[in-house]
Amino acid sequence: MHKLDPALTHIYYANSQSPSDRVGFMVEFTGDIQDLHAVGFESNGTTTHPIDGYHISSGSLPIGQLKELHEISHVVKMEKGWVLSRELDRSLSSIQADLVHNDVSPLKGKGVVVGIIDTEFDASLEVFRKEDHTTRVLAVWDQSRDEKNKALPSDPGEKPSYGYGLDFPGSKYFSAPDDSHATHVASIAAGDGSQAGNCRSAFTFVGVAPEAELVVVVLTGGGKLADSQHLADAMEYVFSKAGSKPAVINISQGSQLGPHDGTTLIERRASALLAKPKRAIVTSAGNEGGTYDSNRNWNLSGGHCFHASAAIPKTKSVVLELVVFANVEEYAQKERTLEIWYREETGDPTGALQLWIEPPGMKKSDALGPTGALFGPGANQDDWKGFVVQGAANQKAPHSGKHFLSLRLIPSSLTPLRVGVWKIHLKNVGNSHVNFDAWCEGAFDGKDRSPLFRTFANPYRTVSIPGTSPSVITVGAYRMKTGEQGKDRLSFASSKGDDRDPPEKIKPDLCAPGEVTAAIVPSEKVQEKATWCSDCCLDFYQVMTGTSMAAPHVTGAAALLLQKDSTLTASQIKARLKATASKPNDGMPPLLLGSLWGAGKLNVKAAVDLQFGGGGSGSGGTPPPMFFSRSPRLGFDEWLPRWSDGLPPHSRISLVPGSPYFPELHGRILRAPGAELGMALVSRHYREVKELIASRPKVAAVWHRLQGPRLVQALLGSLAGASRSVLAEIDASFQPSAMERFLAVLARFGTPRLQADVGSFGDQFSAFPRALIQQLMKDEGRLR
Repeated sequence: MHKLDPALTHIYYANSQSPSDRVGFMVEFTGDIQDLHAVGFESNGTTTHPIDGYHISSGSLPIGQLKELHEISHVVKMEKGWVLSRELDRSLSSIQADLVHNDVSPLKGKGVVVGIIDTEFDASLEVFRKEDHTTRVLAVWDQSRDEKNKALPSDPGEKPSYGYGLDFPGSKYFSAPDDSHATHVASIAAGDGSQAGNCRSAFTFVGVAPEAELVVVVLTGGGKLADSQHLADAMEYVFSKAGSKPAVINISQGSQLGPHDGTTLIERRASALLAKPKRAIVTSAGNEGGTYDSNRNWNLSGGHCFHASAAIPKTKSVVLELVVFANVEEYAQKERTLEIWYREETGDPTGALQLWIEPPGMKKSDALGPTGALFGPGANQDDWKGFVVQGAANQKAPHSGKHFLSLRLIPSSLTPLRVGVWKIHLKNVGNSHVNFDAWCEGAFDGKDRSPLFRTFANPYRTVSIPGTSPSVITVGAYRMKTGEQGKDRLSFASSKGDDRDPPEKIKPDLCAPGEVTAAIVPSEKVQEKATWCSDCCLDFYQVMTGTSMAAPHVTGAAALLLQKDSTLTASQIKARLKATASKPNDGMPPLLLGSLWGAGKLNVKAAVDLQFGGGGSGSGGTPPPMFFSRSPRLGFDEWLPRWSDGLPPHSRISLVPGSPYFPELHGRILRAPGAELGMALVSRHYREVKELIASRPKVAAVWHRLQGPRLVQALLGSLAGASRSVLAEIDASFQPSAMERFLAVLARFGTPRLQADVGSFGDQFSAFPRALIQQLMKDEGRLR
């Protein structure tokens, strides 16, 4: 059943005894949809890519018919998707949108549709109205409502063509939301600030595109966000309601589950929708890029993350440790899901990894093998009372070429999941090393203390889906600088991109203000807290933080670009925003910015004013290069084992390719002062330096005087036999002057690019090896 995604695989095996139950999902196919209907698939809506020709349809099917649908030859992939998690007064000036509003020919989004796909929404607020007090909300599709739960008996909502929820004219939609998220997001993108509040006058908290019209989709479940299949239908609905008008959609939610490579059906459906001009989709990057300590408090040097990665040599094993925290109140019984995605280098269709799970204080489960499907306590059943563990393995997933292992930890009605360290044993039974990435469902909600990985933890590659799509504009968050000496600061939790990606694939695409952002909240929320002395001081505006708040700034900016030129394509809008992004004032060297800041900070004024060469503003042309683009480079786990490749025997360093210890070593190195700069420089120039050591005797001589081979062996710790005493010995004999001579000889024989970096960063990099040795000594020089 290799065409099923992890969620559908779980459902297929776990519900084999109830084949008549229907399950909703998306399916990609290339032939006639009638073939799907013939086996019982009921379609809600279908999107066809106008160039590539594939079709993606959302709908439902009896579970017992999944196999028949799977066997249709032109069915490519079936995806249940993942549950999505949610992820202004000063921000307008920070992104220079106020200059665009007050220009000689002002742009405020008039004639453009802004789509908000989110939770419950308050359409009655004054900030979403025109000057004549008529609404700017064109339509609301409330996926969570049906004929039985209309807000008022006179509601005119009609059943949409998708077959679920109710479709309302914006002027007739009524809601008293319990949740402020969607209203807050819409206010940042398109609120006009006409409501006074927080002891501020009207038009203080103005959105980026205050004259744009809105189309809103309340995702099924109300305050609970929906599966990605409902998000796909919502995207199509917004563009259909916009008709011939240009439109940009804001999606301030995402999922950490999935392959994170742009190949999911929600991302491919987005690409199909964006193949037409006058459209754009903006997504938040996610709030899972931080590191945490053992108590789940933010900690810059903490070793706990939502993502883990490692390389496993053939026949070797690793233990991936997942910490399950004690939750509070209703969150205590929450089901948890984690997925492991990997590429088997020899192309074995059955995969290479075996898996066992060991809950806290309990025995290991039976193995989930390369061809396994459902597993549970097995021989240890007596020790597994109170909760259920489901696992799924599959052949290569379509499009990504990766295998997956998936686990669902399901508490019973009486017994919560065991709190503590869950050990996931992974063994490589294939014929070559395997690189894997593991993600668990993340949540930014402080009450929902999501599990975190504590071994092989890696805060990079945490941009959420659908933000990993190459077609959408993905936005990270930063805190605006304050005071004369203040610096911009990337939000601690803002998800980071893949540190191995080339420039054209870097995510996030750019960053926007996302911390302490003030915007409107539902009127019911205000009345609950109405304790101020006068109406003008009522707390109509609430401060929120996260990439959810950053994305609508860029959504509004895209609306302004579409107002100026309605012929722009999604790729042209993205290119303009990236080409004109401002450099953050955080003191970070440019080559480090890509996977953290993307192209930099949103600059609306520069994007609107930019004229690309090659035929005017509407023709696109080629954007100027970003001033801190990054050349392709390898990640830490790739360059270190290859450092000795091609060196002469006297210079060779004995390393173990694909060692599972590299990611943990990576985390330790990043705690050393100047580590990010040092790692980036090594990654950027390692091929050239390796060749210089191999071909230039003078370079090789200085490299050995620097104790280069021994230093790299010390970094590998237990793999190379290093101990605290070895590190101490290297530290005592290390001469900073030797590092300076090594950099000087590299500049002498290196390319102009290497010479430039030595000139710019040589002083900073000279101190890096010593700081690294001392950091490893502080960690007792031990690697797991």
